[in-house]
Amino acid sequence: MNVSKEEINSLFDGSTNVDHPATPVVPDVEKKLLSPVKIDRKRLLLESGEKIMIINLYKSKIQKEPNMEYKVLMESLSKTTGIGLRAIKATVSEYKKQVL
Repeated sequence: MNVSKEEINSLFDGSTNVDHPATPVVPDVEKKLLSPVKIDRKRLLLESGEKIMIINLYKSKIQKEPNMEYKVLMESLSKTTGIGLRAIKATVSEYKKQVL
């Protein structure tokens, strides 16, 4: 396959047969990049710092809303921390056994 340098360079000259739409540029747009909470559903064993965080959040939510249902509270903790629901329930249960 004999291809001259001119033929190769003509392929890379930047011209294409495809019309690309121009990307609109919007000036003065405030960019807020919030990364979504990643849920770790499969892990049940937590580090001590994570357990302390769960217990502190649990205590603060109980103080703010003492009549909140247990299920709703656990789901709220799970969404806030990104830790699986089962691990949250196990940690809170362990905390309640130690306190009572």
